[in-house]
Amino acid sequence: MHSARGPRLLPLVLVDVLQTDPTGHRPRLPRYAVMADIALVGSGYLTKLLVILLWFNQVIAVGEVLMLGQAGGLRPAHLRKALLCGPASSAFVHDVVPSLLAGDRLAEFGLDRIVEELASLEDFEDRNRIPARMTSLVASLHRETLARFGPINGELLAISHLEQLSGRHLGDHADATPGRPGRADG
Repeated sequence: MHSARGPRLLPLVLVDVLQTDPTGHRPRLPRYAVMADIALVGSGYLTKLLVILLWFNQVIAVGEVLMLGQAGGLRPAHLRKALLCGPASSAFVHDVVPSLLAGDRLAEFGLDRIVEELASLEDFEDRNRIPARMTSLVASLHRETLARFGPINGELLAISHLEQLSGRHLGDHADATPGRPGRADG
């Protein structure tokens, strides 16, 4: 799916298997949504949080890979092409990284909500005694990002936070205003 601002992933709608009306019909969804059946009734919220966790793991991991490559002299756009040719290929690298390199920080979901949802997973991890260190690391980086930028929208702002910490700048948005994510032209 593409918008005027670039590629966008389709929204995921999670539906518990037994969440149907008495006639057995599923809820009507927008035609642009992707529906995934969840086998356990009541597990839709946890599944949503796990999908979000994996997304934000990719934000951090891919952002760091691009910055490390750049530090070694690789252009991020060229490194992206190499990533697409091997086991690191993903929808994120294919669909989101070009927008990232153009300065788009996907300003559709608030940092405060991101931190809140990652904190829910940290609580779940603690209650179930799962040593999910990546969850804690990703949540911590997003808390730092929230402290830096405030409760603004931007799913990829953690990369802007890492850019500012490193003094490096990914992509072709080199004229972005310091302290403000995205392109200088808005």
